[in-house]
Amino acid sequence: MKEAMWSVDRRGSYTFSDLTDVNQIYLIDYETERHWVPKAANMVYSTFRGKGVSESEVHQFVITDTPFIYRKSILKHLENDDPPKITDVTGRKRKLCYPEGCIITFRK
Repeated sequence: MKEAMWSVDRRGSYTFSDLTDVNQIYLIDYETERHWVPKAANMVYSTFRGKGVSESEVHQFVITDTPFIYRKSILKHLENDDPPKITDVTGRKRKLCYPEGCIITFRK
């Protein structure tokens, strides 16, 4: 569903009713990643802080437990943060690459 909404309108100009935040007028502004990636990254970090998990676990968390679509730019944001919130990625050949099956270790 999130992928379908994103492909139709990256800005998120459709409106909705949400009792959790009556002031929110857009579902999510996907027009540019700088608007939503930091929020998604914070949710990922809060959940996996101090743990080592597979990329697929992060993917599943984003899809099922957040309002966001999954993009690897979420992980890149965490690794590029100062200080980096990702301390190690096993199973990859290049920095800022998160291949299927890799294990991502998050800073405590």
